[in-house]
Amino acid sequence: MTVDVHQHLWTPAFTDALRRRTAPPRLDGWTLHLDGEPPYEVDPADHDLAVRLARNEDLELALVSLSSPLGIETLPPEEAWPLIDAYHEDALALPAPFGAWA
Repeated sequence: MTVDVHQHLWTPAFTDALRRRTAPPRLDGWTLHLDGEPPYEVDPADHDLAVRLARNEDLELALVSLSSPLGIETLPPEEAWPLIDAYHEDALALPAPFGAWA
C-alpha cells in the first residue's frame, strides 16, 4: 500500500475562513499573512482538488492535515475553532485517496 501521511491541502471552507480574518493567519487573495513572517504567495494549484488528485493518482492513501506554522493552535479558542471547524467541514468529505489525519 502506498501511503503519504503528511500533506497539506487547504479546503474551500478553510481558505474562505482565512480570507474573512483581519489578523494573521489570514489570506488576502492567495497571499498568506502570518505573524513575524513576510507575506507569502501561495500557489493556488497546491490547494486545487483536481490538481492534487492528479498528483496523487498513484497513492492509495494521502492523509492531510493543517500546517503548524499557520499558528492556529496558538490562537485564542474563539479564533481557532472557526478555522479548525471550517477545515474539517471539507476535509472529512475529500474523495479517495485523501483522508483527514489531524
